[in-house]
Amino acid sequence: MSDQATTVDQEVLAVQMAIIDRAVREARRRGWCDAFNGAMARIFPDGPPDGSTTFVDSDGWSCHWYDREGFHRDSGCNRDGYDRDGYDAAGYDRQGLNRQGLNRYGRDADGYDADGYDAGGWGRDGVHRDGYRRDSDEYRARFRFDRWGYDRDGYDRNGRDRQSLTREQRATLGDAIYRYDYDPAYGLVDVDGRDTAGYPTRGVDAPRVEPADRQALRAAGVY
Repeated sequence: MSDQATTVDQEVLAVQMAIIDRAVREARRRGWCDAFNGAMARIFPDGPPDGSTTFVDSDGWSCHWYDREGFHRDSGCNRDGYDRDGYDAAGYDRQGLNRQGLNRYGRDADGYDADGYDAGGWGRDGVHRDGYRRDSDEYRARFRFDRWGYDRDGYDRNGRDRQSLTREQRATLGDAIYRYDYDPAYGLVDVDGRDTAGYPTRGVDAPRVEPADRQALRAAGVY
């Protein structure tokens, strides 16, 4: 770019900034800041011609009293509420950490507190604050449930199986709950041809009979 072209560009910029200066001051005086900002965004879609973050007067202040870098005259914060160092009024940055590198719960970016333990009480070396290790047999023995919450015997942490039966109830019932076969046409049926609701799957006008397993469940105290 030639020196002459550069001079022309600087002159154009000077005229633009002089107009913006007067417009900012007048809009501020009349309380037209929002309308002013909308109009300027249409006139200068790429932003202020001088490279500022907002349109400012010759003193460097916008209509709403933000400086060229976008920080407010009174609060010292930008529109997102962060100061020049990147911290909000409560002292936390955009990652939620304070100047000591801790979040609101007193933990660092890796989740450890000032004593070196995470929320579960584990240290960086895999040792719990109570003294046992993550790889110890004592701790690993606690992990005995599958993804659905049942142990190897089919019971959850409350001692009930998928049918809500306790070990004692199942021992009382014995084989009474295992009395169905699968019929492709009717689904689960017992030896008498009745479904799980007690209705016959063969013959006509046969009465409904409560399933024997339900009788046993009632006797065991389940129903």
